[in-house]
Amino acid sequence: MTLEEIGHTYSFLLKKRIARSYKAKNIGSDERYIGALLERNIDSISDLQSFLYSQQLKLEILDAQAYNLGDQGNAFVLIPSHSDTEILPTHLRTKELWDAVKDGARNENKYISVVWTSYLYLHLLYALYTQENRPIQAISTFKDTWISEDDFTTRVIEGIEGMRNEESSGDEQKTIADVLTDAKVTDISKRVSRFFSAMERFNVLEKLTAKEAGFNFQESEKYIYTQTLWSAVDIARNFYRNASLVLTLPSTNNIKSFSE
Repeated sequence: MTLEEIGHTYSFLLKKRIARSYKAKNIGSDERYIGALLERNIDSISDLQSFLYSQQLKLEILDAQAYNLGDQGNAFVLIPSHSDTEILPTHLRTKELWDAVKDGARNENKYISVVWTSYLYLHLLYALYTQENRPIQAISTFKDTWISEDDFTTRVIEGIEGMRNEESSGDEQKTIADVLTDAKVTDISKRVSRFFSAMERFNVLEKLTAKEAGFNFQESEKYIYTQTLWSAVDIARNFYRNASLVLTLPSTNNIKSFSE
């Protein structure tokens, strides 16, 4: 690949995170160009990989047939190259997300925003994986699970109610529990809505009507959320060290571990 091609590819992947060379819906002309470019150079993209490594990124190449994504071709997925000391995914270590989740009507400090972000994200992983008996490494089933905002909100509220009866094992766990149990139901609903909007913006979730997703609901226009391919790859490659955190519903202890 030429330096110009590397630059163009990097710019596209940094924004879109994925380029596909197989036939799929909603592939624009830019993605078709980048996907075809990467496919042509699939055996000689070491220069691109070296450049990405210098930016703490890496390109995962998924065979479309092997991962049940499509016919001949590949998915080229840009994900962070995490060190062994990193826990939080890159999109969770950003003020933009904390600001999106926080209660904008109050002068909320960063600690409260991070606790809520961690709690909601752990709930999301539990719903996508543990609740569906789906292993962290199961990339190809990323569209088989779905979440509705209403059901998710109900589960979050039930989880917080359960915390009221838990005994905290330390001062920080008690503080985390206090942050969560202090919220009113209406505040929780608004916070979940902001969280889902942020997850869609960060390309973690895709918002679809039930009909678009291929589900036969009575309310065919009801919106649901499915995981994106990018998110499934990122979780499989970067979250395996912390997979134990999704095995149970979020507790003050694993919120503490995750948010640290």
